[in-house]
Amino acid sequence: MRLSGVLGLVLLGAVASSVSVGYFLHKANADREYLSTRMHALEEEVGQTKADSEKLAADANAKVDTAAQEVARVQKELQSAEEERQAITKAIPLVKPDARTLKTWTEAFSIPLGISIRIPPGTAVAEYENRLQSSIARNPSQIWLSITAYDGAEEIVQNQKLTDTEAVGYLVAGNLLQGIRGRDPSSAGYAYVLHLTVDHKPAALIWVREYGSIITNQKILDTLSTLCLRS
Repeated sequence: MRLSGVLGLVLLGAVASSVSVGYFLHKANADREYLSTRMHALEEEVGQTKADSEKLAADANAKVDTAAQEVARVQKELQSAEEERQAITKAIPLVKPDARTLKTWTEAFSIPLGISIRIPPGTAVAEYENRLQSSIARNPSQIWLSITAYDGAEEIVQNQKLTDTEAVGYLVAGNLLQGIRGRDPSSAGYAYVLHLTVDHKPAALIWVREYGSIITNQKILDTLSTLCLRS
């Protein structure tokens, strides 16, 4: 074989080899690029899945927290309802005086509180924006009955003014009155600090005291028996 023929075969083999290497190199590069792209896509998918998972977990935790708060609220309301039920079973029903007696009594009412009450003869009533007070002989210094919007802090203040106290509870037309009865140092008689419960919540604070022979303990109870919620 001639040298030129041999060189031609060598060159042809080199070219073929070069083409073969180029093809596989191109394919390898393409495979690498595909795999790299696929890897990034998978990484993004994993990241998104993780983010979705964390969001689902956060949403689940938020729902659990909301449910826990609702459970706590309902438990508190249930406890209050049970305490109210027990108080009702122990409360003393107050019966209104007979109709003939009530004809001589004056009806007083507080529009803001939606409460009315009948006041026995010999007393006068002063009504304010959010307070219904009754005085004797129209003397403001002789106030014996006060009905105000409920204020827990004020109830504590009034309670602390009394001595020899005892817990009391009354039912008035299906409404619960509860609080304490004790000695009033300012008058040497008895006084009551009560709150009226409406829809399971304290709605009004009532303070009432004995006053000489005009307002006796029985007169107080008779007066409280006429409490009425006005629609």
